[in-house]
Amino acid sequence: MKQAYVAINTRGPAYDVSRRMEDQALWREHAEFMDAVTDDGLIALAGPLEGTREVLLVFTVEADQVEAVRARMATDPWVRSGHLVPGGWRPWTIRIGRLG
Repeated sequence: MKQAYVAINTRGPAYDVSRRMEDQALWREHAEFMDAVTDDGLIALAGPLEGTREVLLVFTVEADQVEAVRARMATDPWVRSGHLVPGGWRPWTIRIGRLG
């Protein structure tokens, strides 16, 4: 059975706060990577937390896939370049509403 997990990444030192997200270096590569993991059904929701340097990611994966998905997320061009710093993953019990 799939479990929801949340992670909060932080914008890293390579992220230029004076530029729009879409104008950052490696934006196209990062967007393509995120589209691929979304198409594969791993990410349910993702986006910046306004007014912060943080980005919330909501994953839906089998519990035994968590480490493999974390390893795949580490290959994100923005993680490798220092635009994003991965945060810890936490299981999330959804009490109201549902994903997918």
